[in-house]
Amino acid sequence: MLKFHSNKDQYFNQQNYTMEKHIIPFMKEVVHIGRSTKILEVGCDLGGNLKPFVDMDCKITGIDINANRILVGKSLLKNEKNNNKVELIACDIFDFPSNESNKFDIIIMKDTIEHIYNHKKLIVHLSSLLNENGIIFFAFPPWQMPYGGHQQICKSRVLSSCPYIHLLSGFINKLLLMLFNETRSISSSILDTRKTKINIEKFNKLVTRQNLKIKKRKLFLINPNYEIKFNLRAKEQFKVISFIPYLRNFFTTTCYYIISR
Repeated sequence: MLKFHSNKDQYFNQQNYTMEKHIIPFMKEVVHIGRSTKILEVGCDLGGNLKPFVDMDCKITGIDINANRILVGKSLLKNEKNNNKVELIACDIFDFPSNESNKFDIIIMKDTIEHIYNHKKLIVHLSSLLNENGIIFFAFPPWQMPYGGHQQICKSRVLSSCPYIHLLSGFINKLLLMLFNETRSISSSILDTRKTKINIEKFNKLVTRQNLKIKKRKLFLINPNYEIKFNLRAKEQFKVISFIPYLRNFFTTTCYYIISR
């Protein structure tokens, strides 16, 4: 496990950095963001992704299934100037009601979809939470990429540093997690990604089958997160690789998508 996974302040600041420097400029190419913009983040964790929107005085709702992370997030955001316009809620996205008061201009799902089952139900529900001209931003690592199994969160240095190890059979992965005495929560998180196995082709089909539009997409060879985590400059995927189905999943460390009705 890398140090920033257990350091809440460092992790919060990393989320803030990537959102402000990379994701917001990406979104601004297709949508206006201002004081009246209503933002929803699904899987908001500590709220680091929401910090730039707090600074922009947007109206913000963040939800996460982990109540402890929500409590920490509230403490990290409590001294922000515009925190009166921020609401953090501990709940499952499928329990978050779709009604007139819960309509958003921007919905954010950064590194979250790979942890949620029933993607079709998820997309339909998210669409029902959008304002007429709203968008959904997705960022996710394709399952086949070097660390698509999230093994980097393992406490074992051996497991956390082994690329592509998650592509071995489920039985072998369970055995390795047991042999290296990984905790139940870490093992559960890693094994959960095996059940979703989201990748570029699967996501494209998921969106188009629900009659939604892909307004913008960007694939990365080097994830923008790696700038602050590992001092590696973000790099977009080579065009020749980005057009080769299935192969591109092995060499794309993250995908940015903007979806609309």
